[in-house]
Amino acid sequence: MICSRLCGAGRNFVKGPIIKITLRQASQNAVRETPKSVAYWLYGIAGATIVAVSLGGITRLTESGLSMTSWHLIKDITCPTTEEEWHKEFERYKTFPEYEAVHSDLTLDGFKFIYYMEWGHRNWGRSIGVMFMLPFLGFALSKKLSPQVFKRTLGLGCLLGFQGGLGWYMVKSGLEQPQDANGPVRVSPYRLCAHLGTAFTFFVGSLWTALDISMQNRGQPTALPDHRLTNILKKKSVALAAFTFFVAMSGAFVAGNDAGMVYGTYPKMGNDWIPSDYWDQQLSKVRNMFENSTAVQFNHRTFAHLLILGVTSCWFMGRKAGLIGRPMMFLNSAMALVYLQASMGIGCLLYEVPVPLGAAHQLGSVFLLGSMVAFSHEMRRGRVLQAVKKMT
Repeated sequence: MICSRLCGAGRNFVKGPIIKITLRQASQNAVRETPKSVAYWLYGIAGATIVAVSLGGITRLTESGLSMTSWHLIKDITCPTTEEEWHKEFERYKTFPEYEAVHSDLTLDGFKFIYYMEWGHRNWGRSIGVMFMLPFLGFALSKKLSPQVFKRTLGLGCLLGFQGGLGWYMVKSGLEQPQDANGPVRVSPYRLCAHLGTAFTFFVGSLWTALDISMQNRGQPTALPDHRLTNILKKKSVALAAFTFFVAMSGAFVAGNDAGMVYGTYPKMGNDWIPSDYWDQQLSKVRNMFENSTAVQFNHRTFAHLLILGVTSCWFMGRKAGLIGRPMMFLNSAMALVYLQASMGIGCLLYEVPVPLGAAHQLGSVFLLGSMVAFSHEMRRGRVLQAVKKMT
């Protein structure tokens, strides 16, 4: 009633905010013709990925990842069932470098534990494949996927298959004798980062698509306040979500190099703010950033501090802009999680990375990334609207 008389009737309205719609309409990007059931499926897939990341972290922290020394798509679904089979598997494990370097005093029962850890991680990954492919085929054959969603989910399926192969490629690097005779026996930090990075990418893709479908089914995009900070937050939210991913990947190099153990102090590293062994003269400047444990830990600390500042400033901007509802809910979640992550990270340093705390720290990174992605989605897909008041 009010909007129909807006033109030429400006004198009837108070001086102040008017309707403003961003040039990038949310409807241009919305996913159409896809039922809510597809969104629920993708939320479930994202949740299953969180479990996989958690299992992977525990497997790494318990030094279980190299216990299965071969990879077979079907055969590995079952564990050894007899004592003879267990002994045979254990003897095979003893022929690889990790046994002498890490587990030389391992008993058969101890081997069973680390084997079950790796077996559980691998088969949960296979379960995600089944949970993804069967519903995908069902939705595709029943034509419940819009063309855009079909392309996205097909790409996610390919990424999931690649992730499985990359996992074995990572494990193989730890089964080989180190080039340096005195070097540690462990998987390649680069391959570990790639393996974790594809899992995080799969998680983000599943979550973003599910959020798109959910918004489309709500019938309207999120309403955002008409404030000068809103457009800044639209851009900053995407950059901050990307930086959250980047910080998590720097954490993968901390894990891959066992860099969490080199300096167990905070806020200083030993007695220095910048450790004297930051540069390893035997490594190139590029390799130093990824292979020198001191540099890797220092960099991760620095990136984490920057992330805390970024999320905190974003939170204050959101409060000042008057964000409410879903955007502020996700931003509040990110604000709480980033400080929780920092606390757990410091705890890992001070207590030499105990398994429960280290696993929780890795799990927290996924939840923090999810919160930032959800906040970014609400800001990017939302419309800037403000109520128009009529003078009485």
